[in-house]
Amino acid sequence: MKIRRETVSNKYADGYLTVFLTLTLAVLLSLILTLVEGARINAIRMRTETAGNIAGRSVLGEFHRELLRQYDLYFIDASYGTGNASMDRVQQHLQTYMSKNLESEGGDFTGTYLESLTLEAARFAADDRAKALREQVFAYMSADPAGNVLSEILTEADTWQGLLDDGSVWEEQREQAREDLREQMRRARETAREEYTAEERQQAREEGDNTAQEGIEEMDRFRLLPILRQVFGDTSGISGIAVSSDVLSKRGIHYGDALQPANAHGYPRADEALFDLYIGEKCGCYTAPLEKGKLKYQIEYILTGGASDQDSLEKVAERLLLIRGAANCAYIFTDQQRMREAELLAAVVSLVLFSPELKDVLKTALLFAWAYLESIRDLRTLFDGGRVPLLKTSDTWQTSLLGILAPEISVRGGGANSGLLYTDYLQALLYLEGSSVKSLRTMDIMEMDLRQTQGNGGFCMDWCLDAFSMKAEVKSRFGYEFVLTKSEGYN
Repeated sequence: MKIRRETVSNKYADGYLTVFLTLTLAVLLSLILTLVEGARINAIRMRTETAGNIAGRSVLGEFHRELLRQYDLYFIDASYGTGNASMDRVQQHLQTYMSKNLESEGGDFTGTYLESLTLEAARFAADDRAKALREQVFAYMSADPAGNVLSEILTEADTWQGLLDDGSVWEEQREQAREDLREQMRRARETAREEYTAEERQQAREEGDNTAQEGIEEMDRFRLLPILRQVFGDTSGISGIAVSSDVLSKRGIHYGDALQPANAHGYPRADEALFDLYIGEKCGCYTAPLEKGKLKYQIEYILTGGASDQDSLEKVAERLLLIRGAANCAYIFTDQQRMREAELLAAVVSLVLFSPELKDVLKTALLFAWAYLESIRDLRTLFDGGRVPLLKTSDTWQTSLLGILAPEISVRGGGANSGLLYTDYLQALLYLEGSSVKSLRTMDIMEMDLRQTQGNGGFCMDWCLDAFSMKAEVKSRFGYEFVLTKSEGYN
């Protein structure tokens, strides 16, 4: 009997163990399956984010190579060299990259595939007054030690602006002096006819020195010539290349959403001085044209927006003439020696005309004519690659009073050994130019230059983007769905 009870007891123990293991196995299987499913969910999420990152970075890697080579800028051309720009092209590239990185042949543990992808927003080059362009210019230029150059430009900015403003004032005074001289000359002739015989007047003209009157008349004739004719005489060597009619600033500009991606570099806009230095480095001008450029006088175009190289150069010459005219007038009316020369010549002419009262107004007209001749000589010196100081002294004055008799000859010759180059004058004019205008015309230059390279005949700068945001819906054959929203940009 004792043995039988032990056998029954062992059977009960075996049954309890079986039930325990069964229940434990069920719990373990549930735990394992939960862990496996959790791992699947996390793998799907990680794969979605990874594929999104790869797709975004792959599209950023499609930056325009020629734009980088010539201008050190990172932008994606939304036309991809086809000349037919569209956001759909960028979106299609994103979809392709993301799909390739989500799907696998024969399926896998995640079973993911791209359900849909849309571009939500983008930042193009012309957005928000060319913010993207100016940020990249700042990033590029801040690597160079430009502090000294910037300091000089900023220090003299008020002087340059003052000379431009004064140029118009001096021109008004010159016109007034010329009108006063004409009126007094008319009165003097009437008085002479009344008080002196024809023989006396003829004898006075033959014996007197008529240099001043002839010089003023010659300068009046000279001033009627186009300004480039005054400076160069022969203008056949000046480029006449026309500006393309469909550049950015002359057509309807495409704008994006002015997106600021979360991973953006955070650079500020390049200020005027820094942006001007960039223009000076990347663009050519009359004294330093670039072989690659369609226009020979690119900086002149950025300053004036002329219809051709010659038109732009003419307009820049007019601005330089205002500056040089103001500076030279301001100096010559304080130079006692040159004022005495003009006064002596004016006195001789007034005696010849029997009108001593003409002396002062004739002197003023002579000084204005002399200052104008010096200004044209300054422009010729600058265009020849010489230096012209912003403010003249007795030692740096180049022309003589008698030069007004033959201005075409007098404007030729060398300049001072010290002073500013033509490019320095352009930098100052750039600084005084409006910010938005400079940005748009700079992009005009970029378009014209890049359209000359292979495969870029329809390149449009306003369809170049450097940041975008996207929304992707990813599904799994196991029934899961994830929505990825992210933004990308160059940093």
